[in-house]
Amino acid sequence: MDTGYIRLARKIFEWEWWGDPITLEVFIWCILRANWKEGKFKGQTIPRGSFVTSRGTGAAECRLSQQTWRTAIKHLISTNEITIKSTKQYTLITVVNYEVYQSDGEKLTNELTNDLTSNQPTTNQDIKKKKGKNKNINVHAEELFNQLWDLYIRKKGKSQVTKAAKEEILAVGYDRMKRCIEKYAAEKVGVEERYILMGSTFFNGRYKDYLDPEIAEPIPIQPEEEEEPEMTDEEFFAMVDNNFGEVG
Repeated sequence: MDTGYIRLARKIFEWEWWGDPITLEVFIWCILRANWKEGKFKGQTIPRGSFVTSRGTGAAECRLSQQTWRTAIKHLISTNEITIKSTKQYTLITVVNYEVYQSDGEKLTNELTNDLTSNQPTTNQDIKKKKGKNKNINVHAEELFNQLWDLYIRKKGKSQVTKAAKEEILAVGYDRMKRCIEKYAAEKVGVEERYILMGSTFFNGRYKDYLDPEIAEPIPIQPEEEEEPEMTDEEFFAMVDNNFGEVG
């Protein structure tokens, strides 16, 4: 990888994924990986702000499991931070607002007065609608979390469970989360409390170890070929296109 640097504006403190360190890491990785000038890959033009990668490469470079990396990528797609286009030859990730983030001088300063994402509302009415939608998600996530917290066996660290974690739990749903809690509780019968995970640890992600194997992620993934134990990169990114819309 070329030496050099990227610009990172303080506005990122206000970004909705700031409290999710894994999604933040993967987003910064995308900016670092993106071409700073137009390039070529196997005869295809790769524009500035885009880069070619694979699921295995991305996870390895971020030092994450492929499942964790994949979840962060979905987060970034869902809020239009990046787009993905997959072909038989390569998978292309594009940082949507790369020109805004990496512009020079006054242009950068002026454009960063907008939100970090490209979905910034342009009217007061749009702002109210966006805030209302986010508020509803937050309310539902908080309500579900409180219900599940009452079921958990070691109620410590409630205030340390992150907003991002609660929203992921909302995507998983009550029934599946309840089964996770029941499985973990059954595993810890007769165990001293100090050897039981604190609630904050469990709900910040460790519950994923107890999700039903066949539906281990909030968004189901169906491999194109059932006999293959794991999805190829092309299958995974095609799945992402189906869920979030392919950007050509």
